[in-house]
Amino acid sequence: MNCKSCFTPVDGRSAVSCSECQALLHKECAIKVDSTFSCDVCFTVATEKPKSKFGEFTLPEHVRRTHIETYRNCPYKFYLEVIKGNEMPPNEYTQVGSDLHILFEEAIANYISIETMKNLFKERYWDTYTDDLFTFKTRDAMWERAMDSIDTFYTILPNLQNTFALEETIFTNIGDDIPDVRITMDLITEHDGELDMHDWKTGRVMVGVKLSSDLQAPLYIYAVQKHFKKAVRSFTFYYLQENKTRVFVRSTYNPEVYICTVGKREYQINLTDAIREVKSIFSRIKKADFNIPQEVRKMHFTCKMCHLQGMGLCSGADEQSWYQKN
Repeated sequence: MNCKSCFTPVDGRSAVSCSECQALLHKECAIKVDSTFSCDVCFTVATEKPKSKFGEFTLPEHVRRTHIETYRNCPYKFYLEVIKGNEMPPNEYTQVGSDLHILFEEAIANYISIETMKNLFKERYWDTYTDDLFTFKTRDAMWERAMDSIDTFYTILPNLQNTFALEETIFTNIGDDIPDVRITMDLITEHDGELDMHDWKTGRVMVGVKLSSDLQAPLYIYAVQKHFKKAVRSFTFYYLQENKTRVFVRSTYNPEVYICTVGKREYQINLTDAIREVKSIFSRIKKADFNIPQEVRKMHFTCKMCHLQGMGLCSGADEQSWYQKN
């Protein structure tokens, strides 16, 4: 057999194999890279590959659905938050929402009165909040939001019958060699063998094209159907502070399509399209595409709410994108 580099027979002289293509080489013909050997071709290809400015990295075993939305809004934030582990600390929105979710779960599992819930929220949670938690909203404004959310929750509670699953966490596989996506479903009810999904929101109601572009509804429906092997009939978002709902109902002509009707407008989501987009996002992530989007003017709100500037890890989209270009 001939040496791949010099094309002469590999005889009694010591021989090695290329670590990439496994071709046989004379040891003196091989290019040593650290503790491995490479042929001329594989070494050239490797050295000509564009090197990522973000270096080597390891993807986590799973990511939350919100992490995928983070990447869509700002890949660099995903890199710093998910890859490098600089998670966002709790703020008034996330903390109040999380604590209310726990109480709502208790109320569904083992009924408690509205008065008891308000007392529990105050004594168990609210009184422990320090003033530095309130960065974006005042303490009074958040208290009003919490009380409005509890009031609305108790108007819909009687209609939430036939519990199938409560606060169910699911890890769903989207494709080979990419992290599973983690979702937590607030409530699933069952009617006539089909599932209805319910999700509580303590923030502002979703409007406009975001209803058809946000990935929560399609990813959650996909994960629940795959996990329980049951059809999902509907997915309802309850915006408790504003006492409004957004309901996605399965289309009669295509089980992959769900329609949300708001006034005279219809907004559609397609499960297949959403999964295809998630796979595309993971493909970009695996290629270390963490650059800030070019149209930084659209990122004003994302930067305003981002914790990374306060941690000194990012200079904001305008300045940071300039650094990444140079």
